Amino acid sequence: QLKALLQTTTQSQAKAIAARVLDVELSPVRQFLVLDKGWRDGVMINQAVLDARGVMGQIIDVGYMTSTVLLISDSKSGVPVRNHRTGEWGLVMGTNQSDALVLLNLPKTSPTQAGDIWVTSGLGGHYPEGYPVGTVLQLQRMAGEPFVQVAIAPIARLSQSQLVLVVLSDKKPNDLIDQIHTRLRVLSGMS
Repeated sequence: QLKALLQTTTQSQAKAIAARVLDVELSPVRQFLVLDKGWRDGVMINQAVLDARGVMGQIIDVGYMTSTVLLISDSKSGVPVRNHRTGEWGLVMGTNQSDALVLLNLPKTSPTQAGDIWVTSGLGGHYPEGYPVGTVLQLQRMAGEPFVQVAIAPIARLSQSQLVLVVLSDKKPNDLIDQIHTRLRVLSGMS
C-alpha cells in the first residue's frame, strides 16, 4: 500500500504525508475516517485525502495528533468534477453508501456514457485538479426530466484503505476563494 501511495504522490507533484486510518464510521447516516495525523504534522481543514487509487474525501476537523475525514460517500460531501474523456463539468455527491455516488444536474444532452471516469476539476479550491473520483455505472434518462440520473462508483477503496495520503497545502485558502464561497452562500440563500 505504501509503494502505491508513493507513486500517487510522485504523479501529482504535490506535497503529501501518509496517514494510517484509526477509525471508520460507515453508517447510513455518516461516512467518516479518523487519521493518525493532526496539526502537528501540517494537517489543516479542507485538505484532500487520497488512497492509492483516487479521492477519499477531505479533512473537516483537526486535533493535535488526529484528524477527521468526511468521505466523498457522505451525503454532505460534494466534489466538483470533470469528465476525463469529454471535459464536461459536474458535481458528484455522496449517498451515505460507501460504494455509490451520484452525479447531479447533468443535462440530457450530455455525451457522458457508462465507463467514463470523472476526476477532480480543481474548481472551488478544495481538491487539486485531476485526481480520480468515480466511474459511471449507468445513466437513466427519464421522459420529461431535463437532467439524466447518473450512478457513479467511487474509484478509491472507501471501506478498505488502511493507509491514505493527506495532500498538504502551505497556505490557507486565498481571499479570492473565500469571496467565491461567500458569494455562493449568498446565492444559495436567494432561492
